[in-house]
Amino acid sequence: MSIKLIVSRMIFLPRFVQRFTISTRIGLSSNIQLFYRKCGTKPDDQNRESNSVVEGYKAIYKFPAIRNLSAFNRLKIYHTVATFLSVPACFILASEGLIDPEYPMAAAQIGSSIAAFLFITSIVTNRYVGFIYFNEKKDTVKIAYVDYWGNRKEKEVKASDIVPLSDLSTSFIHHVYKPVLLYSGEKHLKISSKYGVIIDKEKYNKIFLLEIK
Repeated sequence: MSIKLIVSRMIFLPRFVQRFTISTRIGLSSNIQLFYRKCGTKPDDQNRESNSVVEGYKAIYKFPAIRNLSAFNRLKIYHTVATFLSVPACFILASEGLIDPEYPMAAAQIGSSIAAFLFITSIVTNRYVGFIYFNEKKDTVKIAYVDYWGNRKEKEVKASDIVPLSDLSTSFIHHVYKPVLLYSGEKHLKISSKYGVIIDKEKYNKIFLLEIK
C-alpha cells in the first residue's frame, strides 16, 4: 500500500482519534520545549555562569555538551510515550483496513527495540557532571550533574569528602571519564576526560589533584 493512499485514508479516521493525536503532539511539544529550557542554559548563559560567582561559588569546571547529553537521557521518555500511542493507533488503522495488518507488529518491534537501546545507553550517559563550583571560604564543592532521566541535579559536599583522582587506580575507563568518588560512599559521578573544560586549574587541582588532559 502506497504512502499517498495511507495518508488519504487517514483523513477518514474517527474524530476522537484525530483530536487525541493533535492534543498529544501539542503536549509533547510543550514538554520538550520546557525540558530543553530546564536541562541546560544557552551558550551565552553558560559563559556568564562560568565566569561569575554564584552564591559564593565560582565555577571551576564545565562540560559544554551536558545539555545535549541531558536531552539524550530524556529522549527515552518521549520515545516510550510515542510508541505507546502509535502502536494502538496502528492497530486501529489495521482493523479499519487502512494499512496492512503487519504494520502494527512492525511498529511495536521497532519501537520496543529503540526504547531498549535508549534505556540501556542511558546507564552509560547517566550522572555526567556539567558544572563544578567551589566555595573557597567554606571549602565546599557544588556539583551539577545530569541524572538517568535527563534532569539536572546538584550535590553539595565538603572538598575533604572527595577522593583525589590521583589516589584512584588507573583504568582504561579513565580515557572516557574520570570518576568522582566520595569517602561517604555515595554513587560516583563522571567527569568527561576528553571534552571537559577546566576553568580554574589551580582550584581544580586543589580538589582533585589531577588535571584533565
